[in-house]
Parts: sequence; structure tokens; C-alpha cells
Amino acid sequence: MIGPVAKPYASAIPLTNSVKKYVGKKVFALTDSPAKKYKKFRRKRNEHN
Repeated sequence: MIGPVAKPYASAIPLTNSVKKYVGKKVFALTDSPAKKYKKFRRKRNEHN
């Protein structure tokens, strides 16, 4: 992160050829933890012995 605390910004290298539609866009980071996001998709594995 670069810049003052009130208005921080990040520098990034584009990985696509269509850079113009991403220049100047605002990005927001939420405080959701990724571990909780995938927890509801787990299923019990049925064992066939």
C-alpha cells in the first residue's frame, strides 16, 4: 500500500491486454475471512467398504 492513511492506493501490473477498462477503478477489500466462505460447501464423504 502506498500513500496516506486517508487515501491509500496500490500499484499493480496488468495481466491482460484490456488495461484501459481497469485504469482508475476503485477496489474495496472486505473483512470476510476466506475460511468461513468455503466451510458451508463441505460434504461428508461416504465410505464404501
